Amino acid sequence: MKIWIINHSSIPPSMGGLVRHYYLSKYLQKNGHGIKIFTSGIIHNTEICMVPSGKLFYEENIEGVPYVFVKGIKYKSNGLKRILNILEFPFRVFQSIRWFEKPDIIYTSSPDIIGAWFAIILAKRIKVRCVLEIRDLYPETLIKILGWSRKNPVAMVISMIETWIYKKADTIVFTMEGGLDYIKKNKPYKNIDFSKIHHLNNGIDLEERVENLKRFRVDDEDLNDDKINIIYAGSIRRANNMDRLVKCAELLLEHSEIRFLIYGSGTDLENLKAYCKTKGIDNIKFKGFVDKKYLPFILSKGYLNIMNYSPNFVTEYGCSQNKLFEYMASGKPILSNIKMNYDLIERYKCGISDSIKDAEDYKDAVLNFVNMDKETYEKMCANCLEAVQLYDYKILAEKLEEILQDCMSK
Repeated sequence: MKIWIINHSSIPPSMGGLVRHYYLSKYLQKNGHGIKIFTSGIIHNTEICMVPSGKLFYEENIEGVPYVFVKGIKYKSNGLKRILNILEFPFRVFQSIRWFEKPDIIYTSSPDIIGAWFAIILAKRIKVRCVLEIRDLYPETLIKILGWSRKNPVAMVISMIETWIYKKADTIVFTMEGGLDYIKKNKPYKNIDFSKIHHLNNGIDLEERVENLKRFRVDDEDLNDDKINIIYAGSIRRANNMDRLVKCAELLLEHSEIRFLIYGSGTDLENLKAYCKTKGIDNIKFKGFVDKKYLPFILSKGYLNIMNYSPNFVTEYGCSQNKLFEYMASGKPILSNIKMNYDLIERYKCGISDSIKDAEDYKDAVLNFVNMDKETYEKMCANCLEAVQLYDYKILAEKLEEILQDCMSK
């Protein structure tokens, strides 16, 4: 099959982008399929512009995968220019495609629902099948996290577009396991053919991880002493509810053997650092953004990995975060501060998911791991390593291949 992947944020892993499409493409190519990933030429959270001045697009094979970067408005933050860049993306793709051979199938991805809407229209225009991938539930996520009313005009418009793309896509692939439940529960989708609904988790490239663990190490004394390192790796924003973890660390100051290492960046980082400085919380270290290739080594030096969410996080239909599989592959237990449906941590007994209400609860949960008997702890470690084998991108790409072939045959 000749497959076009169209998504605004599918930039290469080495540039900090959405890794899912890169790894799926890598293994689909090994199985003989042709891939082109159409994505924005403005690399989010960087100063990088991939498209030369005066050009509409720039094509490059990066780490074995062909990318087509399309021209877009430059921006530096999550403001108006970024919104315009996202809105402009579909039209730039449309202008660019005449230079490329027609695909057999288009694979598009939300939450960029404008891009997904366009990709479905494009597929129908050139008479090819279109697979819609859903990575986030919108406007459901905005309603939960931001407290929007369902009658909010923006939420209503997003809902209308969402309903349209769900009905018009030939096949739908949810990253969260409860996607079919979401479709069945919401009245606007009641006429959708349930047989076209599929589930394909995020995952990890285990082959690459083994290589990265050997090659990319971090010279950091905090990773090499005898402290019990509690590690969080990910974004530090409102949705991640990191202030509760920081206050947990504050309550554990008397436990000098415990240390929290926070890897990542985001809008809440400076406020949290200032709070720790004011309160004298010295058992938590903010390590900043780290390239993904260093994570295997960093996580190998930890004792416990943290999944941290806002209490308003959408949990009813499950979740599939990339870092969950990085955590599993480290062979160290996982503590999640919320319970959710379709919970892989509990399913495979890789740690504990608990509805942590406050910093005191968090402290007790962390101490539960610290004081855990060796046999129970080591069993959780083994469970992580066993479970993650199911989410190797090599296996996930084979599942996607079956989904695409099924879509083509209809």
